[in-house]
Amino acid sequence: MTATLAKLGYGSLFQTSNNDSPLTWTAMSEVRSISLPGLSRDVIDASHESAPNGWREVLTGLLTAGDFSVECNFIKTTYNTLFAELSSTTIKARRIVFPGGTFLEFNAYLISLEGMLDSGAVVLSTAKFRPSGQPTLTVV
Repeated sequence: MTATLAKLGYGSLFQTSNNDSPLTWTAMSEVRSISLPGLSRDVIDASHESAPNGWREVLTGLLTAGDFSVECNFIKTTYNTLFAELSSTTIKARRIVFPGGTFLEFNAYLISLEGMLDSGAVVLSTAKFRPSGQPTLTVV
């Protein structure tokens, strides 16, 4: 029996760049979970009245990296930085660093910021991002 190649998420990082050259990366503090952007392709219906044997015909369309979120413990300085970013229309380079060093890099806008208060739990904040353009996976 072969050993699994699965990895724990412990040690993963979510980083944002300063957009300077060269890029300098800053990790978000106390991240609890990161949802990866879903990758998909549009499917365009190209059916017509003369389609062979009445079967639909489709074309492949544009690729999309879907929205993703980062949940972290509420840290005032992190929340304030994200809160200020909501007012900005500047896209930033982001990356998710997996345990072992492999990373997924992309440009993304911050599109929402939420918090969760519960008297019996840690105060949380969740930032949601929307990628723009092609992500790059660098395997280490």
